[in-house]
Amino acid sequence: METFYDILKMTIPALLVFFTAWVVIRNMIRNDQDKRRQELVLQNSRTVTPIKLQAYERIVLFLERISLESLLVRVSSPGMTPAQLHSALLTTIRSEFEFGPPFPMKGTNSVNKF
Repeated sequence: METFYDILKMTIPALLVFFTAWVVIRNMIRNDQDKRRQELVLQNSRTVTPIKLQAYERIVLFLERISLESLLVRVSSPGMTPAQLHSALLTTIRSEFEFGPPFPMKGTNSVNKF
């Protein structure tokens, strides 16, 4: 019976140390994973935000270029029939859409098309 108590005297402190170390290491690993996840989100936002802004700029410029007032000033000429004006407006809108970005995208060697 005395040997059993001796084993318990050694085992209980060892188990306490083991569980304490396990909890501490588990928390350290979780904190490290959270930190890496936050860094990844921050890095992605640094990459995605400028691209989103460029897309918004492109759509705003496109919408400005195809507004009715600017199209009529650019396309209409005296003596055009309504069918000719309609055709010219559609052609202009389609060409504006297919024209591409009004400024070079980051990391490309494209030239401004405006």
